[in-house]
Amino acid sequence: MFVPLIDSDVNNMFQDTFNELKKEFDCNYIYYQYQYRDFKLTFATHQEWSDVYINQSLIKHCSLIRIGLHKIALSKTSSVVLRWNDVSPISKQEKNTLGIRTEFNICNGISFGRKTFGVSDYFGLASDAKNFDFPRNIILNSKKVGYLMDNLFRAASIKLLYNFINTNNSKSINTKLLMLGL
Repeated sequence: MFVPLIDSDVNNMFQDTFNELKKEFDCNYIYYQYQYRDFKLTFATHQEWSDVYINQSLIKHCSLIRIGLHKIALSKTSSVVLRWNDVSPISKQEKNTLGIRTEFNICNGISFGRKTFGVSDYFGLASDAKNFDFPRNIILNSKKVGYLMDNLFRAASIKLLYNFINTNNSKSINTKLLMLGL
């Protein structure tokens, strides 16, 4: 029996992922973005920070974005890991973005990015200012975090397939990507 995946299913999976990371690693923030051509899914656990980050154009002056994109461009594997505390802002605007993110107590983070089968997906995780060991604990448990990220990737791929079918999209879609989602 075919049961369509609805938006609340993907949202619930994201929330379950956050709850698991919060319980096990004292994670207080996660962000996930999946993009294939014009199709984009984005989830964030801190809506107020996300609104400020986007609406005040802080994203344009974020040292994490600058370094992350640079690392992906240089990567031979099309995947990167970025410890936030290893990234230094180089401009006043980047320092401002870091300061505002810290005011929201989104600190000591780590991000994962990858490109595969035409899809880019990014997974950012953070804890509070006191949890300095957070990135190390995430790296030590990278298999579990990778499993959670892969689950989000599969759910987003299935959502992409439904969107592709429902919009009668005339563009082709990478069949390898669809096989991963199923």
